[in-house]
Amino acid sequence: MRKVERVISVKILTYGELTEIEKALINCACKIRLNAQAPYSHYQVGCALITARGEISTGCNVERVSWTQTDHAEQVAVSSVIARFGTIRIAGMAIVGGPEEQKVVWPPPKRIKNKILSSIKAVGDVCPSCGQCLQIIAENCFDEKGEFDPSVPLLGYRYRTGEIYRTTIGDAYPMPFLPQHLGINYAEIREREEK
Repeated sequence: MRKVERVISVKILTYGELTEIEKALINCACKIRLNAQAPYSHYQVGCALITARGEISTGCNVERVSWTQTDHAEQVAVSSVIARFGTIRIAGMAIVGGPEEQKVVWPPPKRIKNKILSSIKAVGDVCPSCGQCLQIIAENCFDEKGEFDPSVPLLGYRYRTGEIYRTTIGDAYPMPFLPQHLGINYAEIREREEK
């Protein structure tokens, strides 16, 4: 028997440790979350992403009574930026979600702005994107050579506690289903699209 393992990492950050782009993405995700249409779950999610070319796109969840036709915030953000600019490469993403009655305060209150808080004690304590959304994100995380880039950062903000966390698409979705698994050379597809 042979065993293959990997370590999954989530970094807990202070506001001061974020880049200006990361602060802007979380801010956009917090704002767009308020537009969510969530009359059934009452759980609002906002997402903001930045492409490798610097375009920013946002999305929120839009529920439908059939549930199967519900759009997730990440899905809306990715689809919107593709509709505007064509095939894109995600360079970073922020996701903020929570019950609709909870107000989001961004940036975090001054008293906790530069403190590492301790309610996140394990990887399972963060609320990542669902599997469907991780698949959608992964399919737009290819580098210039057409290879999957597992280092694309994903940010989350637990506004009830003021905790900010960063992981990567590779850590959040360690076994992605990619075009190469279907025998498709993604680099060739990108070349045809660019012509």
